[in-house]
Amino acid sequence: MSDTEDNDRPKRDLESLEERLEVYIDGRSGIQFEFLARFAGPLFDLYDLEWRSVHPSGGVRDRNELAIMVAVLDTARLLWSFFLLEDEGGLQVLPELEDALLGRDSGEDDRRNVLMLLSVLEEHWQQFSATDRALAEDTPGFTLPSFRTLIDEYTNRLDASHIGRRDGFRLENLEFPEALALFAQPLLDDPSLESDPDAFAVQIARAQAYWDLATTPDDEYQAALHRILEAFADSPTERMAIQAEAHRMVARYQDLFHG
Repeated sequence: MSDTEDNDRPKRDLESLEERLEVYIDGRSGIQFEFLARFAGPLFDLYDLEWRSVHPSGGVRDRNELAIMVAVLDTARLLWSFFLLEDEGGLQVLPELEDALLGRDSGEDDRRNVLMLLSVLEEHWQQFSATDRALAEDTPGFTLPSFRTLIDEYTNRLDASHIGRRDGFRLENLEFPEALALFAQPLLDDPSLESDPDAFAVQIARAQAYWDLATTPDDEYQAALHRILEAFADSPTERMAIQAEAHRMVARYQDLFHG
């Protein structure tokens, strides 16, 4: 891998996020954007984001903000499809949904918090009439995938980035501090971190934790991921975001050093 390719990676990551966001804005997700964004309102509130700013007219965004927006919309579409299920069907898949949102090793307190979040979103969901829901899913040329399809995609997108332990760096003559700095680049490319030493330190700690996760043996991976969620996430929504970020960073490790 050349230095040019390494330097271009953050740009490609940003472009990938922008493309995923456009799928939602254009209605290619199977739900008209304004309906899905309104439904996701409680999730946006947790991140102190205004959903109307998701539209391109909202201005230029950094990678972290885009990643949060895409993660919120991915989760909202999954939950929209969940609430479309009949009551009995919803109860049957609830444990699987909890695993997808939190990870299999999440504790009872975390699962209770998710149930509270689902309760809030269900109240929000009930504000949409049957006519509203039909109109929201009126996206010519595109169909909202089934809950089964969406949860498989949601889970597989995270699991696909899981790698086991491998020794050595693919880049020649790269010392550990340099490798870690390269690996952590997506977490440190926010200019505001330069004026916030505490936030910078947290990002460095997360980068180190993700590095350790990427080199964790298969049979210890889920436990290591659980420890990261316990350390860096204070709410169910943060757990979802951190879990997604963790898997993206594990995938980055693989691309950089074993691609």
